Amino acid sequence: MTIAIKANRTRIRTRIAGPLLAAILLPLALMANGQAQAQAYPGKPIRVIVPFPPGGTTDATARAFTARLSPALGQPMVVDNRGGATGAIGVMAVTQAQPDGYTLLIGSDSSVILGPIIAEARTFDPVKDLVPISILAVAPMVMVAHPSVKANTVAEVVAQSKHGKPGMFYASIGNGSVFHFAGEQFNQMTGASLQHVPYKGASPAIADLLGGQVQFMFATIQSTLPYIKKGMLKAIAVTGTRRSSFLPNVPTLAESGLHGYNIDTWVGLFAPAKTPPEVVNRLGIEVNKLIKDPQFGALIHESILELRHQTPGEFHELVVHDQARYTEQYKRMQLAN
Repeated sequence: MTIAIKANRTRIRTRIAGPLLAAILLPLALMANGQAQAQAYPGKPIRVIVPFPPGGTTDATARAFTARLSPALGQPMVVDNRGGATGAIGVMAVTQAQPDGYTLLIGSDSSVILGPIIAEARTFDPVKDLVPISILAVAPMVMVAHPSVKANTVAEVVAQSKHGKPGMFYASIGNGSVFHFAGEQFNQMTGASLQHVPYKGASPAIADLLGGQVQFMFATIQSTLPYIKKGMLKAIAVTGTRRSSFLPNVPTLAESGLHGYNIDTWVGLFAPAKTPPEVVNRLGIEVNKLIKDPQFGALIHESILELRHQTPGEFHELVVHDQARYTEQYKRMQLAN
């Protein structure tokens, strides 16, 4: 009898201990597996899709980063330019790729955020279909004017506009671009009535601004700084939350009375949704190391860009925020028309 009771107790303990031990060991096994995957990644070349043709700011940023990230990751990073549909073709190629970390996106706010907002048929949702890894660089923007414009400050521009002064036009690189949104936000916040003139790219827009066919433009400092230095254009205000190191004497629009105005165009690194967190974290760590490298910072600074790092969580919050504010602004723009 005693032997039978002891045997039953042993079987009961075994039935209890087995599941309990599994419950303890399974998370440890999963953690170890995740760490192994992080250490093993990457095990083959990484394709980095840029949703624009070669030569632009996004492409130049992508090539500068991949050239330095590739040795750090121990694998080639191949830039694949997929231009078309204001960036939608390239972004969609990433959203439809396997979420294994071997297809990444380096895109801008125009392609990732604004593209789906202005598209008649939304083809992707940046919040649901992409995993933000980090902002890479910010291209600070500036409101510039032709030298013939007598206004030198935001207040003077607004006053002239409200008094019906003719010839108050601003150029942008196209409808729905971040530069178009910058001009419309300026109008909405000041009550000014600058008229939008869209162009097919920065070069023809700047050419007409230099020629006086249009009077203003919201553009990157990168594209306008040489003309500002030569006196061929004059800087009215920068659009970010702080003054630019490239134009330290030019006030921000917020300083000029437009409290809360903040628009800079950014370039960031993304992965497809459902990419393993350990892969996202590995990429984020390597990007952070690169951004903290003074030599690389100096190289990027020469391109009139500013390095900016965020954790994947912080970048996700920015994407959500930008999607909400640009969606609301686009609705107001449609109502105004």
